[in-house]
Amino acid sequence: GHYLGRNPSGARYFAFDRAELKPGGDNVLSVLVDNMGHNQEERPDASKEPRGLSSATLLGSSEPIAWRLRGDRGGERIADTVRGPFNNGGLYGERHGWSLPGYPDGGWRPVALPRRTTRAGVDWYRTRFTLDLPTGQDVPIGLKIEDAPSHHYRALIFVNG
Repeated sequence: GHYLGRNPSGARYFAFDRAELKPGGDNVLSVLVDNMGHNQEERPDASKEPRGLSSATLLGSSEPIAWRLRGDRGGERIADTVRGPFNNGGLYGERHGWSLPGYPDGGWRPVALPRRTTRAGVDWYRTRFTLDLPTGQDVPIGLKIEDAPSHHYRALIFVNG
């Protein structure tokens, strides 16, 4: 396979290299759409705006396209019953509850940070910590991530799910 690129929003054409296609054979096109959740603006019906892949056309082919969608694990029986289906992004780890407290991560390999990889994909990191905060006080806490501006990535941070 080959990564064709990304598109923050709007229309874009992605060209395939003919050498990568199998004429007369089975070709698979996969699209990962990360829509960052539903709009929560105050204008009427903003939350009802479409999400996902709203239109896709395979140019140069007269064959119909039949898309398949991979959603949450378990269908209507979601792993995160507290936050519900609208706060699940569809990544494998999200669908399987990797961000949830109590997930059995004992089989995960320990890793030291900083960690660099040259491969494309998604990496999940988990840690546990205990806070010693005064009772009955609103105490701000934060997470500081330091990295060079030239290292491009996006991080989703889950705290207790």
